[in-house]
Amino acid sequence: MLKKNGGLLAMIFSVLGIVIWCAMFEEVMAGFDALFLIAGIEDLLLFTLILNYAPTILLLGGIAGAGLAFYKGYGSVAAKDVNGMIRMVFAALGLVLFVTMFTTIATAFVDLYTLYAADPNYPIFDLAVSIAPTILFLGGIVAFVGTGIAGYKARRKRQPQGA
Repeated sequence: MLKKNGGLLAMIFSVLGIVIWCAMFEEVMAGFDALFLIAGIEDLLLFTLILNYAPTILLLGGIAGAGLAFYKGYGSVAAKDVNGMIRMVFAALGLVLFVTMFTTIATAFVDLYTLYAADPNYPIFDLAVSIAPTILFLGGIVAFVGTGIAGYKARRKRQPQGA
């Protein structure tokens, strides 16, 4: 079943993956905070530097990974969806799913920004957390609208010219 509908499932689960990743990232940050509380951790060579920047890399890497899964799934769906109907329907449903679930993402980012904006242990995390929701929202809108437009173009190409 995954081979037949793998592209569509990858597109759906990438959206859900972004929501879950952003919502659970506060727990990931609690783990980094616990590491900073270990006595003598700052004496380990380069470990504090890794702890300073790893949350930012992990957060953005998880979002980028889900975006790549969406793109790979789209390529698979586009190859099998000759008339474009699946892409148009999924674009409409995916857009509704993404926008309604974005409140969870926005809440997670606001919470992360509130908790870690002034934390000197994470120097660029506040910048990433303040910019990422905007880019993520616009990227999601563009991805779903682009999916719908590509489906429409494929459908229009398949219709007879005189009709």
